[in-house]
Amino acid sequence: MKNPCEFRIANFGFGISIRNSHVDHVQCWKSFIFSRAQYKGYLRMASSGDAEVRFCGKVRQILVRQGRVCAVQTGSEEIVTDILVNAAGAWAAEIARLAGATDIPLTPYRRHLFVTQPLDWVQPDWPLVWDLTHELYFRPESGGLLLSPCDETAHPPAAPATDPAALELLAEKVTHCLLHLSDLPIRNCWAGLRTMAPDRRFVVGWDPGLKGFFWVAGLGGHGVTASYAVGLLAASLILQQPALSAGREFSPARF
Repeated sequence: MKNPCEFRIANFGFGISIRNSHVDHVQCWKSFIFSRAQYKGYLRMASSGDAEVRFCGKVRQILVRQGRVCAVQTGSEEIVTDILVNAAGAWAAEIARLAGATDIPLTPYRRHLFVTQPLDWVQPDWPLVWDLTHELYFRPESGGLLLSPCDETAHPPAAPATDPAALELLAEKVTHCLLHLSDLPIRNCWAGLRTMAPDRRFVVGWDPGLKGFFWVAGLGGHGVTASYAVGLLAASLILQQPALSAGREFSPARF
């Protein structure tokens, strides 16, 4: 089997902070990850080794014998396994409950994204900008801008519907911080879930009470950006290689 850690991605971006009378703290990144291409790259790497990728198999039950995970039951089959990696995003707490693993209080939060109509003054090589003072995010996308008011509302683990109040919040923040952008033509809107642990740190490592149950959860909306580094950390812990020092900071044993 090929080393699951052998996957190359480009070094992305740089950060700067600026201060003026309107904005106290802004971070800019010169480039960002194209998630669709990233997913395809990961799938190619997995498929080129011994991994088997399966879709649309809802987990119904997790079987445990003598304090260790031994199988996962879906609606159509039983998969025998010694190790279960819980990387279920907003559903990670539900997977843990099925297995009887440690009860980590993970909370999914809804966040909205908006895309404008194409704008002739937007340059595709503009950086990603995140105003950390007013919590406003934008970057070039499809000839226009992708924006988020960085809203955060607790939501059950299910596909989130959009809330019109998020557009009002975006308009308020843009008008306050970027007055010349206050009349943006919005083309599309959707919402996603960002799952957080109470201390807002990732949860990566072996469950302290259930053998064979490994956590990769609570990535808080940074899953795409941090996926390569998180994968390296998880692989090193699972394969019992010398772990990165950050492993202790993210251990589920802290709960």
